[in-house]
Amino acid sequence: MKKFIEPSIGCKKKNLKKYLSFFKKPKNEVSFGISSREYLRFYYKCEECGHLLAKHKKSLIQNLYKKKYFISTYKSVTKLNETFERIRKLPKTKSDNFHRIKRIKRMVNLYLKKKKIDLLDVGSGTGIFPIGMLEKKYDITALEPNKESVDFIKFKSKSKIKAIHGDFIKIKIHRFKKYDLITFNKVLEHVEKPILFLKKTLKLLRRQSLIYIEVPDAIAINDKKEGKNREEFGLGHHHVFTKKSLTNILKNTNFQIISLKQIREPSSKYTLYAFGLKK
Repeated sequence: MKKFIEPSIGCKKKNLKKYLSFFKKPKNEVSFGISSREYLRFYYKCEECGHLLAKHKKSLIQNLYKKKYFISTYKSVTKLNETFERIRKLPKTKSDNFHRIKRIKRMVNLYLKKKKIDLLDVGSGTGIFPIGMLEKKYDITALEPNKESVDFIKFKSKSKIKAIHGDFIKIKIHRFKKYDLITFNKVLEHVEKPILFLKKTLKLLRRQSLIYIEVPDAIAINDKKEGKNREEFGLGHHHVFTKKSLTNILKNTNFQIISLKQIREPSSKYTLYAFGLKK
């Protein structure tokens, strides 16, 4: 724990001050089989933009997304399907995904005057979003680091979605086509170096194309009931964003911000979402 994690988000190291401490697993956090003796993590806060940057014991997050995350979160493919169906059957008023799809399609119609849209969804998880986007206008590719999720997405979409097993930061760009829209739904918080991540995105986008980002909002700390124990500050999150820090990250990667909003989702999540335009 002596070596300080590099800011990697544009914040200056001198502006980062210890803000939150976790000496045990929060009550509602998914259990990843980590002993109470091993559970130790912190968040540092940038005094300039309010961004929260995690400092974890490396043993907490090593290989978390290769196996532990899937097994701890979904238990099995059967449980993954139950989660998918539960979310799919939610009434529109209670569905985060319904509103996500609605705002993305609205922006696509406003900014991308094309009959066919090539969409890359990064970190697709259950597949609930890319499958919800299925229609003639969209040719969808889902990139997911967990093999079980990739197979599940292929099955649930009846192979209408091209699902690829891989880590976005490690993929070879020449193996992919160019896209009109790339989406990151609750993904950047899991990435150590989001600016590097988004710079790679630029190489996969066509001219006059869109990026959609959705991340946890640090304002969740003001929640009177749960405070720092909310899922926005969970293990696996390297970052928790503010409007200012998300703005800075998009500007640092040369995206033109066309919309950036702070919302409380039907699920009760505190969320920031943004659309960036690549010219």
